Amino acid sequence: MAPAASEAPVGCPAHQPAEQAPGSGLFSTLLTADDPETGPLSRQQLQDEAITLLTGAIETTGTTLAWALCEISRNPKIEQRLHEELDAACGERPLVQEDLAALPFMRSVLKETMRMYGPARLVTRTTTRPVTLGGHPIPKGADVIYSPYIHQHDPEVYGAPGTFDP
Repeated sequence: MAPAASEAPVGCPAHQPAEQAPGSGLFSTLLTADDPETGPLSRQQLQDEAITLLTGAIETTGTTLAWALCEISRNPKIEQRLHEELDAACGERPLVQEDLAALPFMRSVLKETMRMYGPARLVTRTTTRPVTLGGHPIPKGADVIYSPYIHQHDPEVYGAPGTFDP
């Protein structure tokens, strides 16, 4: 039976009273972050981080799960193996966090989903110091753009990059 709406899930850190772990949350960490070179985050940087965390995590998680379910539905053997692994880990009871270590194939399915259908086709970074990438000097402050998609579909790294193979 599911817990009543007013009952918090047992052991869920998000539902622990704040007084149990003062100052240990993500936003507390952001508020107290202090880079030796740049100092604490500005109000604008805090706002940008909060927006990124609140919006980015929802869409990317949903997209990853949608692609995972799509691939599972296309591959009956993978679906069967997942069912067997879940049955061995938790049987008829609901899955709990402690079961995750007993689900290596599930982890492989999710990793392969992220490899094939990663949410970021292009990623940009700004160099904080001069660096050399692939023999090319890159000055401090340069914008660097790279594609995880291209790397994750490289036939020299993945024998059959277009095949879903957890």
